[in-house]
Amino acid sequence: MNRNAAATNPDQARARQIYRYVCALFRDIHLPSHDETHHARVWENAGILLKAFEVQGYTFDRMFTENLLLASFFHDTGMIRETGPSHGSFSRVFLTDYLKQSAPDLSIYRPALIAVEKHDDKTYLNEGDELIRILGMADDMDAMGRIGIIRYLEIYLMREISPGRIPCKVLTNLETRFAHMKKYFPHDQTLWNAQKVKYELTRSFFQSACKASGNRCGQTTCLKVVDLVKSRIIGKKESYKRLCHHVLENPFDDDIRVFFRGFLEEMQAYSQAGDQG
Repeated sequence: MNRNAAATNPDQARARQIYRYVCALFRDIHLPSHDETHHARVWENAGILLKAFEVQGYTFDRMFTENLLLASFFHDTGMIRETGPSHGSFSRVFLTDYLKQSAPDLSIYRPALIAVEKHDDKTYLNEGDELIRILGMADDMDAMGRIGIIRYLEIYLMREISPGRIPCKVLTNLETRFAHMKKYFPHDQTLWNAQKVKYELTRSFFQSACKASGNRCGQTTCLKVVDLVKSRIIGKKESYKRLCHHVLENPFDDDIRVFFRGFLEEMQAYSQAGDQG
């Protein structure tokens, strides 16, 4: 997060304060796929979406933005307690605890509290309001591209899903996310094209992984990436940045070096989360 921007922009200053709070929650938890850096990227994605919608003529008041900020930074904090589908209820508890420190009236934050609890409920996303839809899209954006690939692998391996079953599960989840985004995404062709490229890269990776899963020769890029995530992120509890540097500073095959160079570049593209980890 840019310190100069935080000094001049109250939203940035507020985001930095919340970021530090969420950092403390994850201090003793190794979960790079859903830690404070994920939440910071989701908030940055949400800001991009807000600007795109504003160009179309939509307006968002201060309280809407505040609720979206809180929802972005707390939606997956419940993963500290539960890495399965029910983590949203724990996320709501963490957000409530935070708000009680300074907010005498929690009713004005009800949209954020509902959003963090229901953000993974695709039925609710389709029936919910603008806030939860924007949060859902911002979250979906972080599930695509090389960042999304590594995040999917990490969390599914942590849930003890066998590597051979992961690709098909990811593809099902990915298609649901993309369908949601396509339905509600702002009419910004440049932004949409960039996101579609990330979606297609993610889909192609796991389609290749699905074909290769029956052949453990270790020669395909996808299988080598799976092995690195399993051994370094899960096994040695390394950060994403440390994994990238491990690959780029050692004599790995060119395809792996290209993948992780692209992964590092994606992380660095985020002004808020790129220098974390």
